[in-house]
Amino acid sequence: MLTVIGALANPLPLQYSTALTGHARIEPTTGIVVWTHSVKRFFVGPDPAALAPVKQALARHASDPVASAVSGYLDTLTKPRAAFTLDYTTDPASANSMASYADSQRTKLRIAQLYAPAGLLLLAVILSFGAFLAWRHQPEKPAADVIDVREEVDAREREP
Repeated sequence: MLTVIGALANPLPLQYSTALTGHARIEPTTGIVVWTHSVKRFFVGPDPAALAPVKQALARHASDPVASAVSGYLDTLTKPRAAFTLDYTTDPASANSMASYADSQRTKLRIAQLYAPAGLLLLAVILSFGAFLAWRHQPEKPAADVIDVREEVDAREREP
C-alpha cells in the first residue's frame, strides 16, 4: 500500500488532447470560405505512465476488496474528461458578406481567365489580318535604273 500512497502523494502529470469537427462551405471557383461551423473539444486526464506502478501494485493484491475498489477508482480517474468546448458558427451577416465578396472575386477571376485571353487572341487575329492586307497591297517597287558601265569603259578605251 505504500507504493500506492507514495505514487498518489506526488502531483500527477496531465495529458491534454483535442478533438476538432467542422464543416465549411467554400465557393468552388475562388476557393473562398463563405461559412464555417467548428466544434473544438479539449480533454484532460492523468498520464497513464505515472499510474502504471500503482496499477501493478494493485494487481498483485486483486483479492483485497480495498485494493480492488482503489483499482476501479483509478480506472475511472485515468479516462480523459472534457475540460473545455469551443463551438463556432459563422453568423448570417458575415456569411452574406463573404458570399458577396466571393461573387465579386469570381467575376474578376472569370475576366482574367476567360475574357482577357479571348480578347488578346482576337487582337492577335485582327493584327495578323491587317498585316496580311498591308503586305498584299504593297505597291510594286520601281525597277532601278541600270547603267551599263561596260559601254562607258569601252568608249574611254577607244579614245586617244
